[in-house]
Amino acid sequence: LWNRKPRIQWLVMSASIIDAQSWAETVGIEAAGLQWDEVDLPNLWPRANRPIVGRTWGYMNSKSSDESKQRVIDQIVKICRVHRVKGENILVHSVSYQLAERIVNALVDAGMEAWTYGASWERNATLEKFKGHGGVIVAPSLDRGIDLPDDLCRVVIIAKVPFPTLGGQVQARMNMPDGQRWYAVQTARTLIQMTGRGIRHKDDRCVTYILDNAFDDFYRRWSSLLPRWWRNSITDERPRDWWRT
Repeated sequence: LWNRKPRIQWLVMSASIIDAQSWAETVGIEAAGLQWDEVDLPNLWPRANRPIVGRTWGYMNSKSSDESKQRVIDQIVKICRVHRVKGENILVHSVSYQLAERIVNALVDAGMEAWTYGASWERNATLEKFKGHGGVIVAPSLDRGIDLPDDLCRVVIIAKVPFPTLGGQVQARMNMPDGQRWYAVQTARTLIQMTGRGIRHKDDRCVTYILDNAFDDFYRRWSSLLPRWWRNSITDERPRDWWRT
């Protein structure tokens, strides 16, 4: 792509490049010996339309206690109940199939309609059912390439911070000198993608809840990787008209 002749000037745009240097290396711009520069633009969409509620309730990794995970699941049920009363559709990012099943069972027990899928080939069909019927969709893999504007999605819940699964190539990359930063970049990029599924234009609105305690730890160390406009969306307060106890 980069070595086409005559050489072409390219403009590459994304809300989640995160680290321009590592991105240029990953896609081969550095290896091609091309000159490049980064332009960082602000998000002009109203901050009030895209709040991120950073109120965490428990750790959700494989070593976490069941009690910790249950606190998060209970909170998901509470949030969904509040927003479903208002007829708002909800996307819950679960990261894993196992957690998705557990969350769906809790929602169904609470009398709510919830959608999920147990294999990648069921993903698109399940998403279309959600679009047609509404409710809550709990998904391990709807963080990218999904367009849910306006009433299709008014609420996003991140049940677990999307750290890449260790092992294989990920572990090998982690063992390189910049491995920790690379790992954090992948996590930051996916977080931003997750929060963006429900707000698709300047007049759209969608609130995001991040419930995993691991977000607090990640933010303390790696907040500089997150764009300023994204950090400015975070609030410890419950946004008025989005939440009621």
